Amino acid sequence: RTKIYICNKCKFQSIHESSVINHRIEVHGEKIREFKCDLCDMTYRSFAALNIHKRKAHEDDVKQEIPSSYMCELCGVISNTEVEHKVHLHSHSTNHTYICQLCAAEYKGRISLKDHILRKHDGAFPVICPKCKIGVESDDAFDTHK
Repeated sequence: RTKIYICNKCKFQSIHESSVINHRIEVHGEKIREFKCDLCDMTYRSFAALNIHKRKAHEDDVKQEIPSSYMCELCGVISNTEVEHKVHLHSHSTNHTYICQLCAAEYKGRISLKDHILRKHDGAFPVICPKCKIGVESDDAFDTHK
């Protein structure tokens, strides 16, 4: 099955991720940020994702670079102080659970879910249920949702 890449701001689709990225830049004026690992060739769309990669893939090389006491183990965000770190950790402690409609992954925060959708599903929610307004990735997913 061919992977379809979908613009997260409109319904533009392509089988080439680069086409969607170019579309987002040209049509929506979006600035696509990439965070490149300085220890290998991997790139990430967020600084937090890069930090998680560095902690996992280059653990011995980054022990001094990223203080683990101020790095969130849930999302990779690095805080500058203990207070900032505690405030950030509190953002994960809400009782409200956000569930990805594409893969059922659960998140404590709306932003965490949004980041997950952008990373794992390329922002894919092109089909919206007219009854409950839940977005799904395809007509097949909508048929299952009904």
